[in-house]
Amino acid sequence: MNDTWFAISELALGLAGFAGVSAAFSGRERAFRPIERIRFLSVLQTSGNTLVGTLALVTLDAAAVSEPVALRLVALLGLAAVAFVYAPQMPAVYRGAAQSDSSSEPWAVRLTLAYLVALTVFYGAQLFRADVAWPVLGAFSLQIAFGVWMFARFLTRPN
Repeated sequence: MNDTWFAISELALGLAGFAGVSAAFSGRERAFRPIERIRFLSVLQTSGNTLVGTLALVTLDAAAVSEPVALRLVALLGLAAVAFVYAPQMPAVYRGAAQSDSSSEPWAVRLTLAYLVALTVFYGAQLFRADVAWPVLGAFSLQIAFGVWMFARFLTRPN
């Protein structure tokens, strides 16, 4: 299973790298508008959270921690990220999307909220089903998909 975690961590690192390079060389003005900054930070946060989670699993495996315990610890770490990093940003997302010059549609904000709910469900399911790895794998996959979506919106949505 370590190969899976390494592959996911490489995807997360690549996504964050592409976001950084595109922000640096996109030719945009350096002062991002609020919704652009939220999109860029969302890419970095989803990548960072996925990277920390996968590397924590690899580290716990190297420390000979049993897989069910390692999966539960990573699920708790993921839930803490949702509660203390992602959820507090939702008011800023709503404010940024509500601005008159924003290029964000109402459905995108609702999809972001649904993403947070789904992420919470995946990590919560891992706490109850530590004998399988699919919930945390689903959470990592969802974070990568959301990061790619935010990256695409960051590149294609002029603001």
